[in-house]
Amino acid sequence: MGYTPILSLPTPSLFGLYFIEMISVLKRAKFSGIELFLFHYVLKRLEKYQAIARDAQMRLSLHQPWSYGEGALPLNRLLDLVGYLPRDDYTIESLVREGKGELFVAYCDRHAEIAQLEQAGCPVDLAFQTACAWNGAAEERTHRMRYSEFVDHILPTKTPIVFDTFHVIEWRKNKPGGKAFAAYSENQLADELLRAWYEIGAERVVEIHWNDFIVNSTRGGGSDGRACLPGNGALAKGLRVLAQELKRDGWRGPIVPELSPFLIFPYTERKLSAVRERMENFFA
Repeated sequence: MGYTPILSLPTPSLFGLYFIEMISVLKRAKFSGIELFLFHYVLKRLEKYQAIARDAQMRLSLHQPWSYGEGALPLNRLLDLVGYLPRDDYTIESLVREGKGELFVAYCDRHAEIAQLEQAGCPVDLAFQTACAWNGAAEERTHRMRYSEFVDHILPTKTPIVFDTFHVIEWRKNKPGGKAFAAYSENQLADELLRAWYEIGAERVVEIHWNDFIVNSTRGGGSDGRACLPGNGALAKGLRVLAQELKRDGWRGPIVPELSPFLIFPYTERKLSAVRERMENFFA
């Protein structure tokens, strides 16, 4: 039996709009929430943004940002130079003490810091994304934490998981970006995705980041190929099969479809409505 998923969208996919405009276009496109990355300029306005989301009755979740040192790509260098990214020495505590959302999503390489916050009584609901920061630059970069460490040290804990369909494959294969997956067939990528889902378990997942990608694309804000509608890329089969698994499992949590931003023009209401319709079709 089908169901209508609860959909949010991350703020980087709406790059170029003021926050109140982001909320407005998402409401018109019939999204239920927004995921706010806590970049430097956002923290200074967080209380205002929380009030806007609350007044609009939009679900608000918070996401750890990244520094240039955690993702040394040319675009991130530009964002760092203009003061958009945090300093390399930023802490999770400095982010979560500024405000409270329904969920705070952190990268797994910060697990020791998160454990200390949880013991001290953290003011937000924390979850680990199936992703971590990078060492190195461009195509030579490697993950700061091995996927096997995630399995050994994080899965045995009780901290909730945000399952990211793109980053979890990157992490398991230790390969950066969609282009690195050109050697894998659609069936292989689908199998890899489902193995990760079964390993983590539906009962542990509180949110899903629903990513597809084109392996030979450099569109949008980077070279990971995620500027495509879910179902139009190399992970199309994997997403279809995962949707069937979710329906069988009875999983009904929030889903965040992600598209890499076009840095000049933000996505239009028409495009966002197409994303919503595509997501609803997965679960029909």
